[in-house]
Amino acid sequence: MVRAVIFDSHRFMKNLKRGGFTEPQAEALAREWVILLPETLATTADIGVAAGRPAAPGGAAEVSICGDIEAAKVTISDAIGEAGSAIESQIEALRRDLLKWMGWALVAQTVLIVALLRLL
Repeated sequence: MVRAVIFDSHRFMKNLKRGGFTEPQAEALAREWVILLPETLATTADIGVAAGRPAAPGGAAEVSICGDIEAAKVTISDAIGEAGSAIESQIEALRRDLLKWMGWALVAQTVLIVALLRLL
């Protein structure tokens, strides 16, 4: 099924001119878009073929692509979960190191205070 594409070249030209294009530039660009637009649009059959699936009538390509998207979401979610776990373990290790250094700093400070009090 071929769908008609509605392209408002007049509005396109007005927007280009408003953006700083000259009238001849805007007209040339609008003409090219009128020619290129139907050639560059993909149908669901095109998408299915590009994804390595045979063209199927009735939106089967859309259903398959939706399945691919859902699988990608799960994969990304798993990767984020793994990254989150790794970050949490790194934070915990840094927390332990910080507590260890703070403990040693407290001991050193206490020794210094005791030494200064003995001098008085």
